[in-house]
Amino acid sequence: FIVSAIIYWIIFWQLWQYTQSLDKTPKQCLVFSTTTISMINSFLMLSCVYDFFYLERWKSPIIDEPQLTGHIWAIVNGYMFTDLIAHLICFYNYDKTQIPRRY
Repeated sequence: FIVSAIIYWIIFWQLWQYTQSLDKTPKQCLVFSTTTISMINSFLMLSCVYDFFYLERWKSPIIDEPQLTGHIWAIVNGYMFTDLIAHLICFYNYDKTQIPRRY
């Protein structure tokens, strides 16, 4: 969990800095960064599903089911935690006109 959250956070922060260097608004930086880490997470989850079902990995697993589920759970929670913290930090640092809130 912690490793995946740190990796997602590094990717988020690098993308945030990159979009800020392009003179984008804070909202555009937030949208670009969170969308990118969301796509990375989606790709990882789809590759897990493809590997497990299409390649029939469930017939002869490399990792038994509880451990595999734990690894996937940690990756997903790392993404969700990073996304939540990134939004909270951006909402705290920028006012409602720069990054509008949708409650």
